[in-house]
Amino acid sequence: MNSTFYGQPRPEVTRAWVERTPADFEFSVKLYQKFTHPRMFKERLADGLPAEARTDTALVDALARPNDADLDEFPPRHRPARLERPPRRAARAVSGELQGDTASRDYLAAVLRAFAGYPVAVELRHRSWSDSIADTLALLNNVRSGVGAD
Repeated sequence: MNSTFYGQPRPEVTRAWVERTPADFEFSVKLYQKFTHPRMFKERLADGLPAEARTDTALVDALARPNDADLDEFPPRHRPARLERPPRRAARAVSGELQGDTASRDYLAAVLRAFAGYPVAVELRHRSWSDSIADTLALLNNVRSGVGAD
């Protein structure tokens, strides 16, 4: 489900999806871009702010950083049950924006810990993730198994 990348759908929209699909249909929900594409989200957010607010980098950074309210909205408690915990994949967690550097690895680990209760598919597009495949696999396996979790 790609539309969830751009924002949280209204409850009546998700209810309509569930009503129009067979009972055994499984949804794979893409995470909101605030989680998966932080730079893209930050740029889009800044573009929508008044000119004087755009130059306040601390404000823009704070508004762009995923927070507890964002986590609570995915998935909101009022959504139909079939969208609350998709059986196969909860989301494509990360995309090409992140490289395999320390900051990106830490960010990926934090996102995976935040969604630890959900099945998650991870798409790592930058070649640096595969250049250091042993480290990448260790990160994914350790976070998913709870090793080194906060």
